[in-house]
Amino acid sequence: MKISNIKSTSLKEWRLLPGLTKADNNIDFSTEIAKGFKINIPLISSSMQAVTGPRMAIALAKQGGIGIIFTSQPIEKEAEMIKKVKSYKAGFIEKPVTVTPSMTVKELRKINEKTGYSTFPVTEDGSPNGVYKGLIFADDYLLEDNSKKVSELLIDRKYIDKNITFEEARRYLKSIKQKCLPIVIDGKLKSLVFRKDVIDEKNYPRQLLDRQKRLMVGAAVNTHDYEERVKAVVKAGADILVIDSSDGYSEYQKRTIKYIKKNFPEIPLIGGNIVTREGFNFLVEAGVDGVKIGMGGGSICITQEVKGVGRGQATAVMECSKARDELYEKTGEYYPLISDGGASTNRDIIIALAMGANAVMSGRYFAGFDESPTKVIERGGNKFKPYWGEGSNKAKNWQRYNKSVSKFIEEGVEGYVPYAGRLEDGIKKTLMTMISAMNNVGAATIKELHKLAHLEYISEGARIEGDVHDLHV
Repeated sequence: MKISNIKSTSLKEWRLLPGLTKADNNIDFSTEIAKGFKINIPLISSSMQAVTGPRMAIALAKQGGIGIIFTSQPIEKEAEMIKKVKSYKAGFIEKPVTVTPSMTVKELRKINEKTGYSTFPVTEDGSPNGVYKGLIFADDYLLEDNSKKVSELLIDRKYIDKNITFEEARRYLKSIKQKCLPIVIDGKLKSLVFRKDVIDEKNYPRQLLDRQKRLMVGAAVNTHDYEERVKAVVKAGADILVIDSSDGYSEYQKRTIKYIKKNFPEIPLIGGNIVTREGFNFLVEAGVDGVKIGMGGGSICITQEVKGVGRGQATAVMECSKARDELYEKTGEYYPLISDGGASTNRDIIIALAMGANAVMSGRYFAGFDESPTKVIERGGNKFKPYWGEGSNKAKNWQRYNKSVSKFIEEGVEGYVPYAGRLEDGIKKTLMTMISAMNNVGAATIKELHKLAHLEYISEGARIEGDVHDLHV
């Protein structure tokens, strides 16, 4: 038996001390999350059913972060989600949701409810690149009788019958009063350009784009069906792979890493999760490009309670950061760290970064936004969104049809998080808070924050004193 002399602490038990605030301190949020792979803001949405679908991944990539599509679903469904993000190319949507002329308004409403989309191109056979028949907007069908057909509601709308650049699309949309422009080649639909996306291109300078100007997205894979899953998500266009496991310090993960690096050496790979320097060294030796830290710190994770295994997130990040820095001093090899779990507020994110994380992954932070896959519900006059852990019964239900998965230990729970509005608004507030905090420290980059941060453990009394106290609010 070994007894650790290290006190296990959470992110909420630490504070940053102010350093010298510099004049004209221009903050650069870009950061590596794997060797040679940068994102433009240090935020990653968790690979969870209740958090990261295509809509979240698209919205977050526009802001400069990256979403990781969840692995707890059939392989073909995860691949399809990846394709949806990658098809959102610089404002061009190359495989939009399409409908046929024979569809009824009732069927349109169902598609609208299922996808969240309200504008649909109409093609002869309903395929994304079929013979183009027209364009239908929500205003055309929402007030119509359910039995009416799409063909009865179509009106003449402008389209372009040649290949055009994004800049040409921008100019054309400016000249017409139409929120969507179909691009048609030889009578077949090729893509769509939305007026809103043209505006987005200008408004989101931090967009995370690949070399082909497509939004970037990550794919989670597991240590069971990884051979088939990795092939599918890489073919679909995933830019980075993340091994999704509550315990990354395992032979199962090593086996998975070896396979991926041998067969797909060009794609960055993040391993995890681990909470000790031994776990960090294990993953590095196995061949990962980045390491994810955290075990049992998530708001809906009960691993520590159920199994008695895990570590406070602050201690885990600090210990792994020390191991990373020591390795860098010896070898010159730098491995980015992602703090995963325990960060539900802006201050938690800042503390995790100050402790040595290059980026922060969260489920709770993202789950309440419009762009998460769940629907807004009302309870007691307040708005919420459902949220559940990947180790919960709800998340595991998709596997029940697989006879090889019959029993498992539940390590997550189901609950609700307050509705938080648009992701864009939430990210803006977070980045403004980070700018202020980094200015207080005197750091202009995430790596400077690692060097200059002076952290102090706080007592319960100091924590209360630092919060609102001694008055009625």
